[in-house]
Amino acid sequence: MKFKTDFVTNSSSASFILYFASTDKNLNSFQDSFNRYLEEYIQEYKYTGECSTLRFYNPQTIEEKEEGIFKITESTSMYNNYEDIPHYMRHIIIDSKIRQKELSETFGFKSIWIEVIERG
Repeated sequence: MKFKTDFVTNSSSASFILYFASTDKNLNSFQDSFNRYLEEYIQEYKYTGECSTLRFYNPQTIEEKEEGIFKITESTSMYNNYEDIPHYMRHIIIDSKIRQKELSETFGFKSIWIEVIERG
């Protein structure tokens, strides 16, 4: 009988890609809109001090896919379930279903969707 003695896991890494169809026409404009949304989110959840850093958030990961379509990519080295998706991403997906018209009028977010890519 053989025993495995090195690291064993049933988990895999994953990338979370959040897509936005936006009224913004360029990356800088979208980043401004998204940062205003994050400021609202941070105030709503009362992030202060050490908690003010959003898990995984890196503004360098925001890209323009095509005109009016932007994406934010985040990654985790161990993906077990939906709770590993950064909270702000889960929040904006739910928020977009509840306040779709308001998000469109206030931030220019016409629609938002997420893709999870698991790597095993």
